Amino acid sequence: MSEFFEKPKIGKPIGAAVAAVVVLAVIAAAIVVAYRAGADSDDEPGAAQSDSVGGAEGLPGADQVYDPLTVVDGAEYDSDLYIFHGYERSYVGAVSAAFNWLSALGSSLDPDYAEQLGDAVLVENANQNPDDWRDWPLKRREEIGLGSTGSVPDGWGLNASPMAYQTRNATPESIEVVFLVRLTATSPYGSTSANTLQSMKLVWTGEDWADSGDDLSADYTALKVDVGEEYSDEAKHLGWQQLIW
Repeated sequence: MSEFFEKPKIGKPIGAAVAAVVVLAVIAAAIVVAYRAGADSDDEPGAAQSDSVGGAEGLPGADQVYDPLTVVDGAEYDSDLYIFHGYERSYVGAVSAAFNWLSALGSSLDPDYAEQLGDAVLVENANQNPDDWRDWPLKRREEIGLGSTGSVPDGWGLNASPMAYQTRNATPESIEVVFLVRLTATSPYGSTSANTLQSMKLVWTGEDWADSGDDLSADYTALKVDVGEEYSDEAKHLGWQQLIW
């Protein structure tokens, strides 16, 4: 299985400096190359789909190029889940919704929160259940050496920062959004970052965007570039476009 972290063997540190080197080296040893909300990919990396963004008649803005794209907030803020709802039916609205929801999930080490988040953003009768979203924080906790239950100890954390985006298969009622995400893990010994991919297929419900829970149309893992290369010539060649948030 391809995952962001290998599970570190964290015992009683022999010294802060030694522990920092060991923990951070193990954490940085592996990276998730593809992730869809609710499921880690077991597939081997494959060739990226070569389709361009493409327009979709009836979806405002889908025929334009946004590089950079400025992320917008939805009309309604959920103070319990720290996310927005009420995004406009537009290209920018769809990308912004996926950005907001995947950032929240990607930064979470709380399985209960992740399930609540899935319940809030999955479309009715989706091909996923909200409890599928528990997989992300549970796997991340295991990989950084935390137990599957209990609060996150002081000094431990995870932060997901989408750096660039691409879209595929835009229609008036749906769109696939792929993000190049800088995932940073923090422990009492320091922090380390690596890039991963997160993606979501959104559908328009008539009132807001929602996560379809569907698998994407292709394996995008060949699109990943390393930390610090998000705006490089290679990244541009692979189709990455910048985000402002």
